[in-house]
Amino acid sequence: MGPRTGCGCLAAVFVVIVAGCTGQIGGAGTAGDPSAASSPSPGNPANPGNPTNPGNPANPGNPVVDPSRPSACSPAAPKSSPVRRLNKREYANTVRHLFAMPALPVPALPSDATSGLGLDTSGSDLALSRSDVQTLTDATDQVVRDVGAAGAGQLTCAADVASDRAKCTQQILQRFLKRALRRPVPETELSLYTSLAAKGATQSEGTSLAVRAALLSPDFLFLVIDDSASQGGAHRLGEFELASRLSYGLWSSMPDDTLLSLAEKQQLSQSKVLAEQIERMLADPKSQGGVLGGAFARTWLAYDHLETADKDPKLFTGAAARYEALRAEMSSESDELFRHVVRENLPVDELLTADYSFMSNALASYYGLPAGAGGTGRRTVNTAQRRGILTHAAFLAATGGANTTDPIHRGALVAEHVACTKLFFPDNANLPPLSTDPKLSTRARLEKHRSDPGCAGCHSLFDPYGLALDSFDAIGRWREIDDVGFKVDPSGVMPGQGPGFRNAAELMPLMAEGPTFERCFATYLSSFTVGRTVGADEACAVEEVVARTQVPRPKIRDIVRDILMSDLVTKTAVAGR
Repeated sequence: MGPRTGCGCLAAVFVVIVAGCTGQIGGAGTAGDPSAASSPSPGNPANPGNPTNPGNPANPGNPVVDPSRPSACSPAAPKSSPVRRLNKREYANTVRHLFAMPALPVPALPSDATSGLGLDTSGSDLALSRSDVQTLTDATDQVVRDVGAAGAGQLTCAADVASDRAKCTQQILQRFLKRALRRPVPETELSLYTSLAAKGATQSEGTSLAVRAALLSPDFLFLVIDDSASQGGAHRLGEFELASRLSYGLWSSMPDDTLLSLAEKQQLSQSKVLAEQIERMLADPKSQGGVLGGAFARTWLAYDHLETADKDPKLFTGAAARYEALRAEMSSESDELFRHVVRENLPVDELLTADYSFMSNALASYYGLPAGAGGTGRRTVNTAQRRGILTHAAFLAATGGANTTDPIHRGALVAEHVACTKLFFPDNANLPPLSTDPKLSTRARLEKHRSDPGCAGCHSLFDPYGLALDSFDAIGRWREIDDVGFKVDPSGVMPGQGPGFRNAAELMPLMAEGPTFERCFATYLSSFTVGRTVGADEACAVEEVVARTQVPRPKIRDIVRDILMSDLVTKTAVAGR
């Protein structure tokens, strides 16, 4: 597919949007049909197109693959992904890389909703409300001011044309627009931007006008799949679209010059080149701001909620201050384990079974471990209590309540996000309340609740996980007495009458056995990368990836590479077909 004309800037169309629209911008389409999305209307800086996000509504129901029946499916046709705006992390990374200003202040941005998967890259959630439009306008203005004040080198021209304003402007914008819009810019579109720049009283002012227009363009703010040249049905992504899908999947940021150059030469989609680029990107420091910096792990395992997981200070007298002081270190511990497993290409199940972690002396003390030499570093954990990322304080505190461990929430999240168990919750109005009888332990209360036939089906699938983690309080510390004063019993049996375990440390290796966890990891990573739910009908594609890497145990980089090279990521379908 050839380059399309640009979608233009948002600035002039804001009045039309606000005056002619109520509620949210975006989300229109066929409910539950991810192929209902379409691209923003083309336009230009002088006559901007529609900047709204026409992504599909949230897909109801549990979207995950049934890991127990990989053979019960047939290969599904590639699906279209909703058009989506950049989330806050992606926007911040992109403007910093675009202007080569790592310390560029991050302006206030629209909040990021999360899908039923909990991921912050879902196109169905990243729409724009009317207030978001103004927020983005203000953010753009701040970025332009800060960049102008810093005299960013990305916005200067060569000395031999510096004295000729028109040539200087054209040289600056040719390079800038290709990088900002993540695609080639035709001469007709370039001329619109240069004409806008000519309206500035000075070279600097004119450049700022053009930069502002580009940063308000849907081609900058949204990740767009162009179907205009397709003959219909499924097709491979265009080279530049593939470059963006890779860069936002691994870096949460824009493609670099290497990716754009390969895309321009029509070489990026070649299997050997694509594999080499994925390895290069994982090794690049920019991955620290993306997949290796917690972008995926934090949303997949929900510990991105840790920063808002406030606890009752009266209940945790003496510990609340330590918890508050260590929240950032808790998240960093989990980020670093994920980073280590990817960097060393360890088996993906190491995330669940690691008998070590990476922490400061302060966090080690919080866990009851001795201080180590040299401050922050790798430590062996107490394997009678903890193993892997699900027993880190970040996950436990993020999924615990303000004053209780909330084993239902913890267990359901593990069932859905780690075991990919399908859960269908009935209407809350029909659910009997959980007992508050002070004579019953937490376990006994759940057992009483589960005795109701209407509750037993779901609770049998996740209560064993939640109760196993009940040995950790709401701020992630080990404990032996539950919230109501009874001795904790973390033992159980794997859902489906599987093997028994005595505690969470014994549960984790059981969850890691077999391909279920690997398939679940691959499913969530695929959904994170393509910005939509990867559903049960696509189980075969996920299974093929896991099967190819299963010698002797699937290694995480191999899974990441094969997912990014699979049809799930490299193909799409024409919206609405």
